Amino acid sequence: MSTNNNTSIARGFCKSFLKFPKRKAFFANDRFYSYEELMVNVWYIYQEIEKRGLNSHNPYIGLYFQSDIQSYAALLAISLSGAAYVPLNPKFPNERNQKIIDKAGIRFVLYSGELSVSLQKSKIQYFDLQTIETTGLPPKIIPKSIISQPIAYLLFTSGTTGEPKGVPVSKKNVHHLLDYFLENSKYAWDEEDRFLQVYELSFDVSVFSFFVPLSIGACCYVLPQKGIRYLNILKLLRDYEITVASMASTTLHFLERYMDEVRLPALKNCLLTADALHHALAVKWSKVAQNAVLENFYGPTEATVWCTSYPWKEVQAATETVNGVVAIGKPLKGLGFLLIDEDLEVVEEGEAGELCISGPQVVSSYLNNEKPEAFFTKEKVL
Repeated sequence: MSTNNNTSIARGFCKSFLKFPKRKAFFANDRFYSYEELMVNVWYIYQEIEKRGLNSHNPYIGLYFQSDIQSYAALLAISLSGAAYVPLNPKFPNERNQKIIDKAGIRFVLYSGELSVSLQKSKIQYFDLQTIETTGLPPKIIPKSIISQPIAYLLFTSGTTGEPKGVPVSKKNVHHLLDYFLENSKYAWDEEDRFLQVYELSFDVSVFSFFVPLSIGACCYVLPQKGIRYLNILKLLRDYEITVASMASTTLHFLERYMDEVRLPALKNCLLTADALHHALAVKWSKVAQNAVLENFYGPTEATVWCTSYPWKEVQAATETVNGVVAIGKPLKGLGFLLIDEDLEVVEEGEAGELCISGPQVVSSYLNNEKPEAFFTKEKVL
Protein backbone atom coordinates (compact mmCIF):
# COMPACT_ATOMS: atom_id res chain seq x y z
CA MET A 1 0.00 0.00 0.00
CA SER A 2 2.95 2.31 -0.58
CA THR A 3 1.90 5.77 -1.61
CA ASN A 4 3.16 9.22 -2.45
CA ASN A 5 4.86 10.87 0.51
CA ASN A 6 2.55 13.90 0.34
CA THR A 7 -0.65 11.86 0.07
CA SER A 8 -3.08 12.25 2.95
CA ILE A 9 -2.72 9.55 5.60
CA ALA A 10 -6.53 9.24 5.43
CA ARG A 11 -6.55 8.02 1.81
CA GLY A 12 -6.69 4.42 3.01
CA PHE A 13 -9.97 5.22 4.75
CA CYS A 14 -11.36 6.64 1.48
CA LYS A 15 -10.52 3.42 -0.35
CA SER A 16 -12.23 1.38 2.37
CA PHE A 17 -15.32 3.62 2.15
CA LEU A 18 -15.58 3.01 -1.61
CA LYS A 19 -15.00 -0.73 -1.23
CA PHE A 20 -16.93 -1.45 1.99
CA PRO A 21 -19.54 1.34 2.46
CA LYS A 22 -21.88 -0.80 4.57
CA ARG A 23 -19.26 -2.50 6.73
CA LYS A 24 -18.79 -1.42 10.33
CA ALA A 25 -16.03 1.18 10.64
CA PHE A 26 -16.42 2.37 14.22
CA PHE A 27 -17.87 1.35 17.52
CA ALA A 28 -18.09 4.39 19.80
CA ASN A 29 -20.33 5.24 22.75
CA ASP A 30 -22.29 1.98 22.45
CA ARG A 31 -23.08 2.41 18.75
CA PHE A 32 -21.72 1.07 15.47
CA TYR A 33 -21.08 3.37 12.50
CA SER A 34 -20.63 2.12 8.95
CA TYR A 35 -17.97 3.46 6.61
CA GLU A 36 -20.75 5.32 4.82
CA GLU A 37 -22.00 6.94 8.04
CA LEU A 38 -18.47 7.90 9.01
CA MET A 39 -17.85 9.45 5.60
CA VAL A 40 -21.06 11.48 5.89
CA ASN A 41 -19.63 13.12 9.00
CA VAL A 42 -16.22 13.53 7.38
CA TRP A 43 -17.72 15.14 4.28
CA TYR A 44 -19.68 17.84 6.12
CA ILE A 45 -16.76 18.67 8.42
CA TYR A 46 -14.47 18.85 5.38
CA GLN A 47 -16.83 21.42 3.84
CA GLU A 48 -16.60 23.56 6.97
CA ILE A 49 -12.80 23.43 6.74
CA GLU A 50 -12.93 24.33 3.05
CA LYS A 51 -14.88 27.52 3.85
CA ARG A 52 -12.00 28.79 6.01
CA GLY A 53 -9.59 29.41 3.14
CA LEU A 54 -6.62 27.57 4.61
CA ASN A 55 -3.12 28.03 3.22
CA SER A 56 0.25 26.34 3.45
CA HIS A 57 1.69 29.12 5.62
CA ASN A 58 -0.49 28.10 8.54
CA PRO A 59 -1.40 24.44 8.01
CA TYR A 60 -2.41 23.56 11.59
CA ILE A 61 -5.99 22.95 12.74
CA GLY A 62 -6.72 22.36 16.41
CA LEU A 63 -8.97 19.49 17.48
CA TYR A 64 -10.40 19.67 21.01
CA PHE A 65 -11.43 16.04 21.01
CA GLN A 66 -13.72 13.59 22.78
CA SER A 67 -14.14 9.85 22.28
CA ASP A 68 -17.03 10.38 19.87
CA ILE A 69 -17.58 9.85 16.17
CA GLN A 70 -17.45 13.60 15.43
CA SER A 71 -13.89 13.90 16.77
CA TYR A 72 -12.64 10.98 14.70
CA ALA A 73 -14.46 12.23 11.62
CA ALA A 74 -12.87 15.66 12.16
CA LEU A 75 -9.42 14.13 12.30
CA LEU A 76 -10.05 12.40 8.97
CA ALA A 77 -11.49 15.56 7.43
CA ILE A 78 -8.48 17.62 8.53
CA SER A 79 -6.13 15.03 7.03
CA LEU A 80 -8.04 14.91 3.75
CA SER A 81 -8.01 18.71 3.51
CA GLY A 82 -4.22 18.60 3.43
CA ALA A 83 -3.91 20.36 6.80
CA ALA A 84 -2.26 18.92 9.90
CA TYR A 85 -4.26 18.11 13.01
CA VAL A 86 -3.16 19.29 16.45
CA PRO A 87 -4.90 17.44 19.32
CA LEU A 88 -6.01 19.58 22.27
CA ASN A 89 -6.77 17.36 25.23
CA PRO A 90 -9.75 18.39 27.44
CA LYS A 91 -7.94 16.69 30.35
CA PHE A 92 -4.95 19.02 30.01
CA PRO A 93 -4.86 22.24 32.02
CA ASN A 94 -6.20 25.16 29.99
CA GLU A 95 -2.79 26.81 30.21
CA ARG A 96 -1.15 23.89 28.40
CA ASN A 97 -3.74 23.83 25.62
CA GLN A 98 -3.37 27.59 25.23
CA LYS A 99 0.41 27.25 24.93
CA ILE A 100 -0.08 24.63 22.22
CA ILE A 101 -2.46 26.94 20.33
CA ASP A 102 -0.01 29.82 20.59
CA LYS A 103 3.11 27.85 19.66
CA ALA A 104 1.43 26.26 16.63
CA GLY A 105 -0.16 29.52 15.53
CA ILE A 106 -3.57 27.83 15.37
CA ARG A 107 -6.38 30.03 14.06
CA PHE A 108 -9.12 27.41 13.65
CA VAL A 109 -10.26 24.88 16.27
CA LEU A 110 -12.82 22.13 15.86
CA TYR A 111 -14.36 20.90 19.11
CA SER A 112 -16.91 18.41 20.33
CA GLY A 113 -18.79 19.08 23.53
CA GLU A 114 -18.04 21.89 25.93
CA LEU A 115 -15.10 24.18 25.27
CA SER A 116 -13.33 25.98 28.09
CA VAL A 117 -14.27 29.67 28.11
CA SER A 118 -10.64 30.63 28.70
CA LEU A 119 -9.68 29.14 25.32
CA GLN A 120 -12.25 31.14 23.34
CA LYS A 121 -10.02 33.90 22.00
CA SER A 122 -11.50 36.34 19.51
CA LYS A 123 -8.69 35.84 16.96
CA ILE A 124 -9.44 32.12 16.71
CA GLN A 125 -12.36 30.58 14.86
CA TYR A 126 -14.13 27.79 16.74
CA PHE A 127 -16.57 25.31 15.27
CA ASP A 128 -18.76 22.97 17.31
CA LEU A 129 -18.78 19.58 15.58
CA GLN A 130 -22.07 18.68 17.24
CA THR A 131 -23.87 21.44 15.34
CA ILE A 132 -23.23 19.84 11.96
CA GLU A 133 -26.39 18.76 10.17
CA THR A 134 -25.74 15.76 7.93
CA THR A 135 -28.57 16.14 5.44
CA GLY A 136 -27.70 13.25 3.16
CA LEU A 137 -25.13 10.90 1.77
CA PRO A 138 -21.89 12.40 0.49
CA PRO A 139 -21.09 12.13 -3.21
CA LYS A 140 -18.92 9.21 -4.24
CA ILE A 141 -16.09 11.67 -4.69
CA ILE A 142 -13.03 11.65 -2.50
CA PRO A 143 -12.34 15.10 -1.00
CA LYS A 144 -9.34 16.82 -2.57
CA SER A 145 -6.56 18.48 -0.60
CA ILE A 146 -7.26 22.17 -0.12
CA ILE A 147 -3.62 22.84 0.69
CA SER A 148 -0.41 20.95 0.01
CA GLN A 149 2.11 20.76 2.81
CA PRO A 150 4.18 17.92 4.28
CA ILE A 151 2.98 17.70 7.90
CA ALA A 152 0.40 15.08 8.95
CA TYR A 153 0.00 16.02 12.61
CA LEU A 154 1.63 18.04 15.35
CA LEU A 155 1.98 16.57 18.83
CA PHE A 156 3.45 18.22 21.89
CA THR A 157 5.69 16.55 24.44
CA SER A 158 6.64 18.09 27.77
CA GLY A 159 10.32 17.26 27.48
CA THR A 160 12.58 17.63 30.48
CA THR A 161 11.50 21.21 31.21
CA GLY A 162 7.74 20.69 31.35
CA GLU A 163 7.31 23.23 28.54
CA PRO A 164 5.26 21.90 25.59
CA LYS A 165 7.58 21.09 22.69
CA GLY A 166 6.07 20.59 19.24
CA VAL A 167 6.87 17.52 17.13
CA PRO A 168 5.69 17.99 13.52
CA VAL A 169 5.31 14.50 12.07
CA SER A 170 5.27 14.41 8.28
CA LYS A 171 3.07 12.37 5.97
CA LYS A 172 6.27 10.65 4.81
CA ASN A 173 7.05 9.65 8.41
CA VAL A 174 3.56 8.21 8.96
CA HIS A 175 3.36 6.41 5.61
CA HIS A 176 6.55 4.54 6.44
CA LEU A 177 5.06 3.32 9.72
CA LEU A 178 1.70 2.37 8.18
CA ASP A 179 3.38 0.55 5.31
CA TYR A 180 5.39 -1.49 7.81
CA PHE A 181 2.16 -3.01 9.11
CA LEU A 182 0.01 -2.97 5.97
CA GLU A 183 2.64 -4.57 3.73
CA ASN A 184 4.06 -6.99 6.28
CA SER A 185 2.97 -10.57 5.61
CA LYS A 186 3.39 -11.57 9.25
CA TYR A 187 0.33 -9.48 10.17
CA ALA A 188 -1.99 -10.05 7.16
CA TRP A 189 -4.92 -8.24 8.74
CA ASP A 190 -8.08 -7.69 6.72
CA GLU A 191 -11.62 -6.31 6.89
CA GLU A 192 -12.74 -9.09 9.23
CA ASP A 193 -10.42 -7.94 12.02
CA ARG A 194 -11.54 -5.92 15.03
CA PHE A 195 -9.08 -3.37 16.45
CA LEU A 196 -9.03 -1.90 19.94
CA GLN A 197 -8.47 1.88 20.23
CA VAL A 198 -7.71 2.84 23.84
CA TYR A 199 -5.49 5.90 23.36
CA GLU A 200 -6.35 9.57 23.53
CA LEU A 201 -5.72 11.35 20.25
CA SER A 202 -2.97 13.41 21.89
CA PHE A 203 -0.96 10.18 22.28
CA ASP A 204 0.71 9.09 19.05
CA VAL A 205 -0.04 5.36 19.29
CA SER A 206 -3.63 6.27 18.40
CA VAL A 207 -2.28 6.73 14.85
CA PHE A 208 -1.72 2.97 14.64
CA SER A 209 -4.98 1.97 16.38
CA PHE A 210 -7.05 4.32 14.22
CA PHE A 211 -5.52 4.54 10.75
CA VAL A 212 -4.51 0.90 10.27
CA PRO A 213 -8.00 -0.62 10.67
CA LEU A 214 -9.65 2.11 8.57
CA SER A 215 -7.08 1.49 5.81
CA ILE A 216 -8.15 -2.15 5.41
CA GLY A 217 -11.91 -1.94 5.97
CA ALA A 218 -11.76 -3.28 9.53
CA CYS A 219 -13.68 -1.99 12.56
CA CYS A 220 -12.18 0.24 15.24
CA TYR A 221 -13.56 -0.14 18.79
CA VAL A 222 -13.09 3.05 20.81
CA LEU A 223 -12.66 2.85 24.56
CA PRO A 224 -15.47 4.74 26.34
CA GLN A 225 -14.38 7.51 28.72
CA LYS A 226 -17.01 6.79 31.36
CA GLY A 227 -16.42 4.03 33.87
CA ILE A 228 -13.24 2.30 35.04
CA ARG A 229 -10.69 2.35 32.25
CA TYR A 230 -9.11 -1.09 32.59
CA LEU A 231 -12.48 -2.78 33.11
CA ASN A 232 -13.74 -1.11 29.93
CA ILE A 233 -10.70 -2.49 28.10
CA LEU A 234 -11.39 -5.99 29.35
CA LYS A 235 -15.08 -5.72 28.45
CA LEU A 236 -14.33 -4.64 24.86
CA LEU A 237 -11.72 -7.36 24.43
CA ARG A 238 -14.06 -10.06 25.67
CA ASP A 239 -17.54 -8.98 24.55
CA TYR A 240 -16.58 -7.93 21.02
CA GLU A 241 -13.91 -10.58 20.44
CA ILE A 242 -11.21 -8.06 19.54
CA THR A 243 -8.56 -9.60 17.29
CA VAL A 244 -5.88 -6.85 17.36
CA ALA A 245 -5.12 -4.85 20.49
CA SER A 246 -2.47 -2.29 21.32
CA MET A 247 -2.23 -1.35 24.99
CA ALA A 248 0.14 0.33 27.39
CA SER A 249 2.15 -2.34 29.19
CA THR A 250 1.02 -0.94 32.55
CA THR A 251 -2.55 -1.99 31.69
CA LEU A 252 -1.49 -5.56 32.47
CA HIS A 253 -0.84 -4.55 36.08
CA PHE A 254 -4.48 -3.51 36.47
CA LEU A 255 -5.76 -6.61 34.68
CA GLU A 256 -3.58 -9.04 36.64
CA ARG A 257 -6.24 -9.79 39.26
CA TYR A 258 -8.57 -11.09 36.51
CA MET A 259 -6.06 -13.15 34.57
CA ASP A 260 -6.95 -16.46 36.22
CA GLU A 261 -10.60 -16.21 35.22
CA VAL A 262 -10.58 -14.52 31.80
CA ARG A 263 -9.71 -16.05 28.43
CA LEU A 264 -9.52 -14.17 25.12
CA PRO A 265 -9.25 -16.82 22.38
CA ALA A 266 -10.15 -14.37 19.55
CA LEU A 267 -7.14 -12.11 20.16
CA LYS A 268 -4.53 -12.68 17.42
CA ASN A 269 -2.07 -9.84 18.02
CA CYS A 270 -1.31 -7.93 21.18
CA LEU A 271 1.04 -4.97 20.79
CA LEU A 272 2.32 -3.74 24.15
CA THR A 273 3.95 -0.35 24.43
CA ALA A 274 4.48 2.98 26.24
CA ASP A 275 6.01 1.52 29.42
CA ALA A 276 8.43 -1.18 30.47
CA LEU A 277 6.98 -4.65 29.92
CA HIS A 278 7.65 -7.03 32.80
CA HIS A 279 8.31 -10.60 31.76
CA ALA A 280 6.35 -12.14 34.63
CA LEU A 281 3.22 -10.24 33.63
CA ALA A 282 3.71 -11.15 29.98
CA VAL A 283 3.79 -14.82 31.01
CA LYS A 284 0.45 -14.46 32.81
CA TRP A 285 -1.09 -12.48 29.95
CA SER A 286 -0.01 -15.10 27.42
CA LYS A 287 -2.26 -17.58 29.24
CA VAL A 288 -5.21 -15.18 28.87
CA ALA A 289 -4.52 -14.37 25.21
CA GLN A 290 -3.48 -17.93 24.45
CA ASN A 291 -3.74 -17.60 20.66
CA ALA A 292 -2.13 -14.16 20.40
CA VAL A 293 1.31 -13.13 19.24
CA LEU A 294 2.71 -10.74 21.84
CA GLU A 295 5.10 -7.98 20.76
CA ASN A 296 6.84 -5.30 22.79
CA PHE A 297 7.06 -2.00 20.87
CA TYR A 298 9.13 1.06 21.70
CA GLY A 299 9.47 4.52 20.19
CA PRO A 300 9.54 8.23 21.00
CA THR A 301 7.12 10.67 19.37
CA GLU A 302 10.03 12.04 17.33
CA ALA A 303 10.42 8.66 15.60
CA THR A 304 6.72 8.34 14.68
CA VAL A 305 5.03 6.06 17.19
CA TRP A 306 7.29 2.99 17.16
CA CYS A 307 10.80 2.29 15.96
CA THR A 308 11.58 -1.11 17.56
CA SER A 309 9.78 -4.40 18.00
CA TYR A 310 10.49 -7.42 20.19
CA PRO A 311 8.43 -10.57 19.41
CA TRP A 312 7.86 -12.01 22.87
CA LYS A 313 8.37 -15.75 23.35
CA GLU A 314 8.44 -17.00 26.92
CA VAL A 315 11.60 -19.12 26.94
CA GLN A 316 13.74 -16.81 24.81
CA ALA A 317 12.49 -13.65 26.52
CA ALA A 318 13.34 -15.07 29.93
CA THR A 319 17.01 -15.25 28.93
CA GLU A 320 17.03 -11.73 27.45
CA THR A 321 15.32 -9.75 30.20
CA VAL A 322 17.22 -7.30 32.40
CA ASN A 323 15.88 -6.98 35.95
CA GLY A 324 12.75 -8.73 34.77
CA VAL A 325 12.07 -6.17 32.00
CA VAL A 326 11.53 -7.35 28.42
CA ALA A 327 13.92 -6.06 25.74
CA ILE A 328 12.78 -3.39 23.27
CA GLY A 329 14.05 -5.48 20.36
CA LYS A 330 15.37 -4.53 16.96
CA PRO A 331 14.67 -1.56 14.66
CA LEU A 332 11.70 -1.72 12.32
CA LYS A 333 12.52 -2.19 8.64
CA GLY A 334 14.28 0.83 7.18
CA LEU A 335 15.37 2.28 10.53
CA GLY A 336 18.82 2.26 12.10
CA PHE A 337 20.30 2.52 15.60
CA LEU A 338 23.52 3.79 17.13
CA LEU A 339 24.66 3.85 20.73
CA ILE A 340 26.97 6.79 21.33
CA ASP A 341 28.90 8.23 24.26
CA GLU A 342 29.22 11.85 25.42
CA ASP A 343 31.77 12.52 22.67
CA LEU A 344 29.32 11.28 20.01
CA GLU A 345 31.48 8.20 19.42
CA VAL A 346 29.93 4.76 18.91
CA VAL A 347 30.30 2.71 22.11
CA GLU A 348 31.80 -0.76 22.25
CA GLU A 349 29.50 -3.79 22.35
CA GLY A 350 28.14 -4.35 25.85
CA GLU A 351 28.71 -0.76 26.98
CA ALA A 352 26.00 1.76 27.88
CA GLY A 353 25.32 4.73 25.66
CA GLU A 354 22.70 7.12 24.35
CA LEU A 355 20.37 5.70 21.72
CA CYS A 356 20.26 7.46 18.35
CA ILE A 357 17.65 6.57 15.76
CA SER A 358 17.89 7.13 12.02
CA GLY A 359 15.61 6.60 9.06
CA PRO A 360 12.46 7.83 7.32
CA GLN A 361 10.33 7.86 10.49
CA VAL A 362 12.52 10.41 12.29
CA VAL A 363 11.08 13.93 12.14
CA SER A 364 13.30 16.62 10.63
CA SER A 365 13.19 19.00 13.62
CA TYR A 366 11.06 20.29 16.45
CA LEU A 367 8.47 22.99 15.78
CA ASN A 368 10.19 26.32 15.13
CA ASN A 369 13.47 24.41 15.30
CA GLU A 370 13.46 24.27 19.10
CA LYS A 371 16.42 22.33 20.51
CA PRO A 372 18.12 21.86 17.10
CA GLU A 373 21.06 20.07 18.75
CA ALA A 374 18.79 17.04 19.26
CA PHE A 375 18.94 16.25 15.53
CA PHE A 376 21.86 15.42 13.28
CA THR A 377 19.95 16.60 10.25
CA LYS A 378 22.52 15.44 7.68
CA GLU A 379 22.00 11.81 8.63
CA LYS A 380 18.48 12.18 9.99
CA VAL A 381 19.59 10.92 13.37
CA LEU A 382 17.59 11.74 16.51
